[in-house]
Amino acid sequence: MNSSITQLQNLMQTQNLSAVFFTDSANVFYFSGFRGTGGDASLLVTPKCVYIFTDSRYTLQVAEQCPGCTLLGKSAQDIKALGVLLREIQAERVGFENLTVGYALWEKLQSDVHFVTWVGIDKMAVSIRNVKTDGEIQKIETACNLCVQALRETVPYIRPGVRENDLASELEYRMRKMGLEGTSFDTIVASGYRSALPHGIASSRVIESGDAVTIDFGGVYDGYASDMTRTFFMGEPSAELAQIYQAVLCAQQTALDQFNVGMTGAELDRIARDVLYAHGYGPYFVHALGHGVGIEVHEGVTVGRKSQDSLLPGMVFSIEPGVYVEGLGGVRIEDLVVVTETGLRVLTKDFEKTLAIL
Repeated sequence: MNSSITQLQNLMQTQNLSAVFFTDSANVFYFSGFRGTGGDASLLVTPKCVYIFTDSRYTLQVAEQCPGCTLLGKSAQDIKALGVLLREIQAERVGFENLTVGYALWEKLQSDVHFVTWVGIDKMAVSIRNVKTDGEIQKIETACNLCVQALRETVPYIRPGVRENDLASELEYRMRKMGLEGTSFDTIVASGYRSALPHGIASSRVIESGDAVTIDFGGVYDGYASDMTRTFFMGEPSAELAQIYQAVLCAQQTALDQFNVGMTGAELDRIARDVLYAHGYGPYFVHALGHGVGIEVHEGVTVGRKSQDSLLPGMVFSIEPGVYVEGLGGVRIEDLVVVTETGLRVLTKDFEKTLAIL
């Protein structure tokens, strides 16, 4: 992570910051390598050093995962030790994660470390995390490949009479067996009328003949997430569902084909949305076309109607148009892509997208 720390320190210099204090677990991991859960550690980055604050449970873990960090404090929120250090380095302006810091911690920083000026850094860390290194992309692609394999092994279990949550369990079991650390988010298995729910977390509903079955899932490999969606049909779909599927597939493929490096998220969203409007389904596409993926399954760059984010080489994001018709069902097709110097490379390309009748 040395290059990331250097980028951060350069940004600190441009904003006249003496240090930046991180408490968000994703940022702590990104800048230090520490793999604890939320709240287990915090991080202070100065122009010369990186300090990590945690408790004695993680002493050995810090030594193993964070060789470039100096361990301080008795807990992740040892504000007294933080204050002592900031006095020692004569800090004046210190950045903090104003978009995520809770009120209780903010009050403590204000009262116990009142001698510095606390400066909100908004999305400074995300601006660095947006552009992935080759190593990060490789980890995300590995997560994608393992998820593809797990889904292939799970397809025979997608059949009438199986409950959605049992199907999700089968898929997650195979993901673990493949070597993934866990899921990126709660696995979505939405069948029949529930497939019209964009975030229909797996339920006890039993899959029936004629259902559309949407499976949206992802796994974590070495700290990095993946995300993909496929929709299957239990027997011949109705004419309308088949038409919806082809419209969604066309929208996604058109977005992939017409992408240009440097276009905004809104411009790419519009390409796919226009296709769905041309097919008569525009009003049923109720979410953004995509979102950034990395350490978190939703991070950084956005690909939606209002997004002015430029889509640049090294950025990883999803392209996931969907159509959801209440009472009938829905279809979503999602792939993860990385921007290259010449266009897009699909990271989940090894699972087919032709209409699948099981």
